[in-house]
Amino acid sequence: MPLGKVKSVVSGDTIILQSPSGAERQLSLAHIQAPRLSSNDPYGYEAREALRLLLVGKQVKFEVLYNINGREYGDVSAPIFDSLVERTLKQGFAKIREGALERLDEDQEDYVEKLQAAQKEAETAQMGVWGADVKAPTVYQTVTAFEDAGNAPLQNGKDVSKTYNAIVEKVISGNRAIVRVIVAPGVHLNIPVNLAGISTPRSGSTTTTAEPFGDAARDFVALRLLQRSVQLAFASFNPQEVPLVTVVHPAGDIAEHLLNSGLANVNDHHVIHIGAERAGKLRQLENSARQQGLNLWKGLPAAATAATSAGGLSPGKTISGTITKVISADTLDIDDVTVQLSSVRAPRKNDQPLWAAAAKEYVRKNYIGKSCEVTVDAIRAKTDQFEERPLVTVIVDGKNIGSEIIANGYATAIRHGKNVSDRSPHWDTLVEKEQEAQTAKKGLHGTKEPAPDRTVNASENLTKAKSHLSTLQRRGRIPGVVDFVSSASRFRIISDRENINLTLVLAGINSPKTSEPFGEEARDLAAKKFQQRDVEFTVQGTDRLGNFIGHLYLPNESKPFSIELLEAGFASSFIQAAESFAHELEDAEQEAKKARKGIWKDFKEDVEDLATTTGALNVNEPAAPVVPDYIDVTITNINPDGSIAFISGGVGATLTKLEQDITSFNLAAANTTQFSFASGHPKKNDYVAVRSPKNTYVRAQILNVDKATGKFAILLIDSGKAVTVSQAQLRPLQAQFGVAKVPGAAKTTNLAFIQAPPAGGNSYLEDYVDLLKKEIEGSQLVAAVVSPGNVVLFTIDSKGPEDSVNSFVVEDAYAFIKPKLTQAELNPTWTATVTKLKELEKAAKNDRVGIWEFGDAVYDDEQ
Repeated sequence: MPLGKVKSVVSGDTIILQSPSGAERQLSLAHIQAPRLSSNDPYGYEAREALRLLLVGKQVKFEVLYNINGREYGDVSAPIFDSLVERTLKQGFAKIREGALERLDEDQEDYVEKLQAAQKEAETAQMGVWGADVKAPTVYQTVTAFEDAGNAPLQNGKDVSKTYNAIVEKVISGNRAIVRVIVAPGVHLNIPVNLAGISTPRSGSTTTTAEPFGDAARDFVALRLLQRSVQLAFASFNPQEVPLVTVVHPAGDIAEHLLNSGLANVNDHHVIHIGAERAGKLRQLENSARQQGLNLWKGLPAAATAATSAGGLSPGKTISGTITKVISADTLDIDDVTVQLSSVRAPRKNDQPLWAAAAKEYVRKNYIGKSCEVTVDAIRAKTDQFEERPLVTVIVDGKNIGSEIIANGYATAIRHGKNVSDRSPHWDTLVEKEQEAQTAKKGLHGTKEPAPDRTVNASENLTKAKSHLSTLQRRGRIPGVVDFVSSASRFRIISDRENINLTLVLAGINSPKTSEPFGEEARDLAAKKFQQRDVEFTVQGTDRLGNFIGHLYLPNESKPFSIELLEAGFASSFIQAAESFAHELEDAEQEAKKARKGIWKDFKEDVEDLATTTGALNVNEPAAPVVPDYIDVTITNINPDGSIAFISGGVGATLTKLEQDITSFNLAAANTTQFSFASGHPKKNDYVAVRSPKNTYVRAQILNVDKATGKFAILLIDSGKAVTVSQAQLRPLQAQFGVAKVPGAAKTTNLAFIQAPPAGGNSYLEDYVDLLKKEIEGSQLVAAVVSPGNVVLFTIDSKGPEDSVNSFVVEDAYAFIKPKLTQAELNPTWTATVTKLKELEKAAKNDRVGIWEFGDAVYDDEQ
């Protein structure tokens, strides 16, 4: 008798045999008929199962007894039975086919009696098909039909812990099969399934040609699983509603065996269904086969490794660093190297501008300044569109930030093509996190877009800056974010609380430009400390361009950054009496000078020889240098002759209280008898109380009386302004408010070294007065006292001793230098100032602007 291996069992009376050469033949058991499985006859499943469990995969002997219409009929024997036909009848899995035995020859009478006896035994015992209550199982052909019948869903998300007994009925390809799922006793599913997580090449059929290794993958699975009992778990469904399943045989997971043999590859589209952990394991097996060049990977290079980048980074290298800048949600600066997160795609400005900004802010807020571990996954080569860039995984506090960004809905995972070398090793986790964010409708997967940026540019111009100045001054320390570091002392800041963005210039210091020595180092220090960081800042004033002047702090720090710059030798101080950190700034600068740091590396403390300078001024040698007094002042009035009225910075509270007291006295009805002048009207030089337009009373002195009009020219002694009023606005000044108790606060001074244009047939003096009114009237300044009645005025944004109101009026040709300086103005202390003024004046003359438009404008009073 020939030998054959039972490949499968079609029904309780038909099997498929396979010869050692691989040829297949179908053999039906002679003379008997079992219930049909294909038509779900009662006991058809049990009959088939009896033969399947007995024979599949076993070597047997077989004999063909006859043929009908090309179909072979015979019997099978094995060590444990002599006749499969007789065994099947005896167990009640089939019946003798009607009329079959009558066709046998008379010499086969013993064989006929043996078969009849076997059937009689089963019938008497009511076994199998002879049973009294034989029912067919309920078989569903689709999962939908099964669930529509009221059954519980088979799928439990990515949880594949719930498994079902199943039988692989047919292997279509390496990753597709027909299976019978035994959901419960008497309840079956007979459905097509796909293996979850993998793809295999297309196998051949009568209508299609096989792809390379497609038939090998199908045969690999058929050899191990066809008509075998397996454990099956439902993971999800593909777009065609075919279940994605995990199939496990006692010998292992078939998908893993396919990958390990190089007959399949990981299906990226399935990652969201099987989970990152499962996908990661499958990908390791795929990579192992790829490295060994097995089957599908034969002749293909192992995953390519890019060359080392220009920055010295190469795939596999791990470095430690700090996130110093967020360019976008997927592109960062790690110390001095720009990197991109592997397989992460942030929203782009050109298609999702609001989300691009929101995603960048999320990354900035959570990761700027954080220490990190960076692993280089690949190097993206330079192209026409992109620079060469390391593709990396960045770990902060033990977490992959790419995964965190995607999980919060601020980026998506890139869908790579096959055989790419720049896929993140954590790609499966990224895809899983994206799916979770989509389900939760987080971030850009939700329905609500971020609010557009409506911050106002408060530094757009001087007018806009002044409109915000008083509010910002009152705020104290204001929270914000440094958007850009222009130089060590100039920052672009966004304040969401105030809904503005502005340029902040550090007060009290002057740092080198980036083109000057130590300018780059100073800026790098500022950028490292503040670029994109949360900060706090204060505002003291504005400059002429609309920039705000103030101090910058990191949160919870009390020392402003300007002190740190001075300590590092990256700035020089310009100490103003109004500066709240004047002593700290000066001390920091002195320490840097002593240590010869930064810009002070060549600093010499030798006293400058002034002989040449003073000789150039054509004067006798002046006295020794003096240390000028610096006082805080508020400019209260610019007089028509160009002189300047001011009050010192410390009298503001006193004057406010004094005005309140005088007003209260003059508004009290009980004091009516004291409101008249003893002589009937005030006289020249008398001190009086005058009613202001705001219905308050302030102090004044009578300058002149116009008897014809009854008008009084008065000087407001606490502001320096001269006005004309009627007697109805005047009242006697009571002794308790007189100058003997509180001297007049306003003083009058002139700009040292400067001569205002003469009055006369031109408008230069008016232009000069108008300029001072516009630029400094009402402002808080610092005055360096040269001599009584002569000062150098510094604004809050002055950059050094030579940058003053005095120099400004000369530089812009509104005034000129005095032809003859006073002895105080010739003191060596002011030599550098005078020299600078002369340079500015010479330049203005050459440009023929302002007072120099018609040539020499100097007027000597002695001529």
